[in-house]
Amino acid sequence: MAEKDKIFYWIKLKSEFMNSEIIDFLMSQKNGANYVVLYQMLVLKTMNTQGQLCSQLGEMIIPFDAEKIQRECKWFDIDTVRIAMELYSKLGLIYKNQDGILQITNFKDMIGSETYWAQRKRIERKQTIDKQSLENVQENVQNPLISNIYNLNSNILDINNNTKDNNINNKNKKNNRVICPTLEQVKEYASQRGRLDLAESFFDYYSTGDWKDSKGNKVKNWKQKFITWEQHNQKPKQTTTNQRECRIDEDGVFHI
Repeated sequence: MAEKDKIFYWIKLKSEFMNSEIIDFLMSQKNGANYVVLYQMLVLKTMNTQGQLCSQLGEMIIPFDAEKIQRECKWFDIDTVRIAMELYSKLGLIYKNQDGILQITNFKDMIGSETYWAQRKRIERKQTIDKQSLENVQENVQNPLISNIYNLNSNILDINNNTKDNNINNKNKKNNRVICPTLEQVKEYASQRGRLDLAESFFDYYSTGDWKDSKGNKVKNWKQKFITWEQHNQKPKQTTTNQRECRIDEDGVFHI
């Protein structure tokens, strides 16, 4: 037989096979595990005969008996094989067909097959699909990565700009910040200038107005304002002239 014409077989067991009531019953028997394994081996041994427990010599078909099965499967003694075959028959796992040969029930549903050529093509198709899937994954990973890098750079730029703006705003706020003095500070400064008498009136005027000038602007330098306040409230000059009695006599002569 040519390589491409070879056929490969395999058992197809449903996921619930090992949890079925039949397998549960077999496993409850003394040699239950042997009965289950022997059943699976019989399925494999009969692939070329479509599930029939027999062999063909020329045109002669020879049905399997317990001794033949024991020789084929090797690991089981004759008593185990005989009991197992009886249980298979009672449980409906095997039956006698119209030719009187033991047949595995639902054999076609339990066996898969594939030619060497079909297997090779299937593998090639799978490799092509896997390659395309890998390329798609790489492309899908690469594109978000590039997008994430761009977004990260944009975010960094935004952060830098915001930091710069915040620094400028903080600087402006610092420059525009108004420091309001206490009455004690005003008194101390007024005392240094020799105008302690103006301290309370100055403080009352500006504190009542929330430290704003006549134009509504915040007072940035209260000491300068105090100097202006001082200039508008000069002390009156004291005169030191001596007062003397003056008179004019009858002749019009001025006397001191």
